[in-house]
Amino acid sequence: MKTYQIVALFSISLLFGAAACTPKTNKSTSTATVVKPKPATPAKTVPKTEKTRPMLVDFRQTDELESVLKRAKAENKLVFVDFYTSWCMPCKIMEQGAFVDYDLADFMNKNFLNVRVNAEDGIGKTHKNNFLVFAYPTLLFLNGDGTELMRNEGSCSIEDLKKMGRKALWKQKNPQN
Repeated sequence: MKTYQIVALFSISLLFGAAACTPKTNKSTSTATVVKPKPATPAKTVPKTEKTRPMLVDFRQTDELESVLKRAKAENKLVFVDFYTSWCMPCKIMEQGAFVDYDLADFMNKNFLNVRVNAEDGIGKTHKNNFLVFAYPTLLFLNGDGTELMRNEGSCSIEDLKKMGRKALWKQKNPQN
């Protein structure tokens, strides 16, 4: 998508509150079951004629979360976790909006160890359950023990993500508050 299209989609999502995707549930039975949406064809998500911009935030992948938490504890750093799915439009907006912003990437890469967790793939399902993730994207700031310091369900602006990061850093330095 072109930048102006991403900005327009992101702006619309902000007008209606923080946009988030939640799995559809089947309410015809006594217990809700998750109904997986049909995967979108590549032509619907990103036109083949347009190239996506590479994310500038230095993300590790789902299977590295445990090792990143150990490293964060050893280095006394915080971990930023982006729980996403392949079908989530607000997730795609963040991929091509916030996560390709130079200033945000510089802030995130200097201050945090960053991990993206595909909540529907392999160990990502376990991580999703461990962190009680029910909507996408879910953005978490964790300490090295895996304790949650900040949470946001739904997409957020670049400035709001920076504010969350600064608040998480403050909480790390002032754990009694």
